Amino acid sequence: MLFEKIHNSELFSDRRALITPDATCSWSELARLTTACQKPLEPFTGHRIGLLMHRHPAAIAGLAACQARGCNVFLLEATAAAEDIQRLAEEFQLSAIVRASTGSGSPLEITMSESEAAPDASVAGITILTSGTEGRPKAARHSWASLARPIRATDSAERQVWLLSFRLDLYAGMQVMLQCLANYGTLVMPSEKASPDEIVTMMRDQTVGYASATPSYWRRLVLMADRDIVAAAPLKQITLGGEAVDQQILDSLVSIFPQSRIAHIYATTELGRCFSVTDGQAGFPEKLLDAPSADGIQLRVEDGELMVRSANRMSGYEQQGRSSGAVDDQSSEEASSDWFATGDLVEQFADRIYFAGRRTEMINVGGNKVSPLAVENVIRSVEGVADARVYGKSSSIAGQLVACDLAVNQGEDSREIRERVIQRCQVALADIQQPRIVQIVDSISLTSSSKTARRDSIKPETN
Repeated sequence: MLFEKIHNSELFSDRRALITPDATCSWSELARLTTACQKPLEPFTGHRIGLLMHRHPAAIAGLAACQARGCNVFLLEATAAAEDIQRLAEEFQLSAIVRASTGSGSPLEITMSESEAAPDASVAGITILTSGTEGRPKAARHSWASLARPIRATDSAERQVWLLSFRLDLYAGMQVMLQCLANYGTLVMPSEKASPDEIVTMMRDQTVGYASATPSYWRRLVLMADRDIVAAAPLKQITLGGEAVDQQILDSLVSIFPQSRIAHIYATTELGRCFSVTDGQAGFPEKLLDAPSADGIQLRVEDGELMVRSANRMSGYEQQGRSSGAVDDQSSEEASSDWFATGDLVEQFADRIYFAGRRTEMINVGGNKVSPLAVENVIRSVEGVADARVYGKSSSIAGQLVACDLAVNQGEDSREIRERVIQRCQVALADIQQPRIVQIVDSISLTSSSKTARRDSIKPETN
């Protein structure tokens, strides 16, 4: 799919395909780069290949060349430590590790794996490691067809300019990249270490019209970047995904970009894209439950947890160099019916379903479960609060205590805002939900996948 699009891009040869802070790459240059990547990959036809997904044209060209060679590609984080890469190579019997070259010779650097690996008899595809928010990542195997199924065709004559906020080795990053390039658009790739001001300046200067990011990423942009530059970005469509979306961030985006179409998408690495909501409200309508959609998606709620049956799902997990062939670790009855327990807890109010948080992120206070999202929603409603992170902190008495990192708007008195937050929580929350630790931080800690960090081990940036 990706290779074919690049190979058949003659009509758009002069159009820019990729933009980084340091360079641009036209469609004709990307096509030549993809051709150049095929030769060094020829010995690995049909093999398992680990591909480090740098924000570099050669990484995307290398991925397309891997598809042409029928490789089974394992997408790896560009900044992964050498020992982690070696562990993954051994665990999944990878023949080689491939990365974009910074030299003037071959566009790819290929390192042979020390593990004994042979050509893979299974169908070529892509394996994506989950973002690892629940411990050790799982390896979800997708076909090119399952990755391409959610892509929407647009009028290629009208160039779409997309912002890449997600890591390219994650499902969300792959979807943004494929949606953009499948329609011969232009993908703008800021540095992963770019500041909010640098990101929105690049969006403005490159006329980005389409942007997809986590709610946490959007909060950081609209609350920390220069407001005039943010508003100057010519966004036609804003998409949120990867985390539960609250009403505050939706309302903030509407106020800044009143002409933009705003959608929040529910998708997972294992299930692919499931549904989107465009009515400006958090959660999703009850009518989406039970009745299968035209895209082959079905939802239900069981014991407060969202269950999904998806036509865009993975083919299985990879384990020790082999595909498990199973969707998950559920009972054989559930597995045979293709229902997947997502781990996302939901609550229903009237005809609306709202996300209550991840099952694994609930805070255990003396045997009682506390949702970080519920506490955050209350805290973010306090005037002067820029953002908040609620998480469990270990306690020898209660098991865990509710803790909160608090970022305040510029120019606000942080001590006064902290007192407002404590008072609001005392009124609006049950005793077990109230944060016992509230500390002021410069910014909210995010994971490498741009999600709010929930673990006690994350060291905040304090004032």
